[in-house]
Amino acid sequence: MLENILNFLPILLPVSFISLIIAYEDFKTGLIKNQYIVALLLGGLAYHLFTGQMFIIPLQVVKIFLLGLAVSFGFYFIGIWPAGDAKLFLVYILLLPHTMYNINLVMTLALNTFVPIFFVLSIYVLVNSRKRIVEALKYSLEPYRLLLLAVILLGIAGITMRFLEMSGIHVDFFIAMFILFLAFELFYSVLSLKSELVFFLLAVLRIIFDRQRVMTQEFVFESLMLIGIFVFFRFFLLYLIYYFYTKETDIEDLEEGMSPAEGIVEENDSYHKVSFLNVSFIDYMEQKKNNFIHNIIFLTEKDVEKIKNLYEKGKLGLKTLRTDRKQYFALIIWIGYLLTVALRTDVIHWVSTLI
Repeated sequence: MLENILNFLPILLPVSFISLIIAYEDFKTGLIKNQYIVALLLGGLAYHLFTGQMFIIPLQVVKIFLLGLAVSFGFYFIGIWPAGDAKLFLVYILLLPHTMYNINLVMTLALNTFVPIFFVLSIYVLVNSRKRIVEALKYSLEPYRLLLLAVILLGIAGITMRFLEMSGIHVDFFIAMFILFLAFELFYSVLSLKSELVFFLLAVLRIIFDRQRVMTQEFVFESLMLIGIFVFFRFFLLYLIYYFYTKETDIEDLEEGMSPAEGIVEENDSYHKVSFLNVSFIDYMEQKKNNFIHNIIFLTEKDVEKIKNLYEKGKLGLKTLRTDRKQYFALIIWIGYLLTVALRTDVIHWVSTLI
């Protein structure tokens, strides 16, 4: 790890100097100046030109950069971070060792950016959210949802895993969790009485035709562990994070650039709030179809003016709007960049090799 850092020090030092300035200004003003982004971008291009990599693997550089563009601004469009942080994440891709340039580079940087901070913040939230523990447990242990998870794992998710194993693909814990997550999202994207019956039927067929495996203690233990971990992160922890990192903001105190944690919907000449604490990512995308009176990612100047005008005229009937607390991603992205340079892999893979 130290050797990786020392070998890349001529690039790492100037990049880190600019990054610290960016992180400081992001904390003080909430803005990332474009001139710093341009400086890092030019530095990245110069690095590839002077090492000759721009000419040796031009298509590889372009492909990875375009993938980074899709990922970074994908996070922006679903409201994870502002556009400035998306641009910062993107230029760091050009400032990574050229020996790392493969199709996994963007995912490695993303994992190193989000996984460590998620782990630290999760512990912090758990320690400081004791008053909401009971509420979070009730939310996450809703009986019918647990039944559906078991049905999904037995049925479509389990069948997919068995198909991959029969095709010679090893299904480890992370792949199994990813498949369960996708199956869960799929279920809620087509939620209806007919779709529920189909999912239940798939589970029954799995039990009938794969009963030798399904009835083993090992399978039961692995299934309970998967469901337990899924419920913990997808519902319990998400519930605590939502209420810890959001706050009730008086309508009069709303400002441009704030990220709403709930939206105001107009319906039949009246207004009501819709929480963005979603059961599924699909639900969040579907909510965009609702008749919101404002941008649901970041409030614009016109949004703030419209909401305040309705409030002052007594038409809104709401006194507060829940908004996200300010997150300073510039420092987090820089730490992810440093980890990527030092480890030359993602933190999950690095930890698994230690274990």
